[in-house]
Order: sequence, then structure tokens, then C-alpha cells
Amino acid sequence: MKKVEYRQAILYQAPSYFTRQEFWEELIPYPEHCHDFYEFFLVVSGRILHRINGREKILAAGMLQLIRPSDIHQPLPVKGGESGVIYNCNIRKEEFIPQFSFLTDSSRCSADDLVQTIDLSASPELPGLIFRLKKAMEAQDNAGLPDFLRNALSRNIQQEVICLFLERTVRDERNEPEWLATVFTEMRKPENFLAGIPRMIELAGRSREHLCRSLRQYYGMTPREYILELKLRKVTELLARRDFSIIDAATQAGFDNLAYFRKCFRARYGITPRLYRNRCEGN
Repeated sequence: MKKVEYRQAILYQAPSYFTRQEFWEELIPYPEHCHDFYEFFLVVSGRILHRINGREKILAAGMLQLIRPSDIHQPLPVKGGESGVIYNCNIRKEEFIPQFSFLTDSSRCSADDLVQTIDLSASPELPGLIFRLKKAMEAQDNAGLPDFLRNALSRNIQQEVICLFLERTVRDERNEPEWLATVFTEMRKPENFLAGIPRMIELAGRSREHLCRSLRQYYGMTPREYILELKLRKVTELLARRDFSIIDAATQAGFDNLAYFRKCFRARYGITPRLYRNRCEGN
């Protein structure tokens, strides 16, 4: 995987940089990569294939996409001869985060919580957004403009786009962020929950504090409580089988301390592991 640093991708002196990019089937695409800056792009015509964090999605005209520094992605042409055009903007973290903080209460929502894809194809805001993106690109290439005006036009677009993502995020706030739903699902695999909280943090790509706050907000539990629940579920699955002793079942599920295991099991199910086994066997 290619790692792209800000100074490699855009002018090092600029806090942000706009480009127009076209995709067609014969194009040799830029490799899958991650980078140390924020990025958004708007599909202005046709369609493109976007691969992000292992998933692929067709983005049609009017789709707005946000890419964070933690994401691994690759824009690609759609097979079948169809081309697509995007207007793209790369933004330094030192530029994006202050703009985000200016617009919102960071204690309620962080930049990592934003939804990443918005469909504006039927929105009356789309023509104006395309116009202002073009204007920002023209200003960027106009050497006669003073830097403060060029940066002001860029920040105006940044704030407009951040507000669009914020509005959609608030609209969908009853649903957990996509990254958290993915972590919640992936942690059900034994190889993940047996690795504990460090693995959960790794899958989340967020700080421990951010993960704890989000898990409490959307699921009402801490990472430790969720992992304990997964371990106990694994134990009950193994106890229902006759080829595992109670000790073996607890060990397989990641319990090293048998006294702690029995205490947690009784607190969760109201009976001892042995009584649970007897009931599974019909005794």
C-alpha cells in the first residue's frame, strides 16, 4: 500500500489544493493508498468506482465523498467504457480540524464520526456547490490573487462541505457510525475478541477514549463489557456441546481466572456453569 504525504500530493505551502480528475477504462489508476490529510471529492459527471477500507461502491454524479487520514482508498474507472469526472480537494489536518471545530461542538461529534458518502444528485444545492468548486480551482490557479483571498475562497468551500456532512450525520445520528458498526461485527470473531481491547482499538482506528465514548453512546456499554459478553456467549456455545469440559470451555473463550469466570457467568445468567451444562444435557 502506498503512503501519500501531504507535501507529495499537493503544494507544500498551501493549506488545501483542488484538482479536476477524469477516469476512463484505459486509465492506469493511482494505487490503493492512505495519506496524512483529509480529502473530499464530488462526482460531477459519469460514474467512478471507489474502493475504501476494503469495500467497493459505484459513485454516480452528485455523490460527495469524504476520505479521512485513517482511510485506505482508491478511485477507479467503471468497467464498460463509462467515464467519470470528479472535483477533488485535499486539506491538511491542521486546516481541516480547526474548520470543523469552528462549526461544531467537538464534545458531541468528532470529524471521525462524520458520514462519508452523501447523495446530492436530487439536491438544489448541487449546482451551487459545483460552481463554487470551479471558482475555488480558478482562484487557486490565478497567480494574481493574494493568498488571503485564495485561502478565504477555499475555506468557504471547506465549511460548506463540512456542513453538508454534519447535516447528514445529525440526520442519521440514531444509527451508529459505519466504523463502529464494523468494529462491533468484527469483534464477534474469536480471533478478535480473544485479542481483547487492543485489537478493538486497532480495528476502530480511533483512540481508546473515542472508542469508549462511542460504544457507550450507541450501545450503552464499555469495550470491556462488550468483550466480556462475547466471551460468555462463546462459553455457552461450548457448554452446549459434550466434547468440552467447563474448564476447557472457559479457557477456549479467553478466561484465565476460573473464579472470575464463574462469578461473571453467574452474574450474567443467574446460574452456575455446571447447572447450565446440566440443563443443556436435559438433567
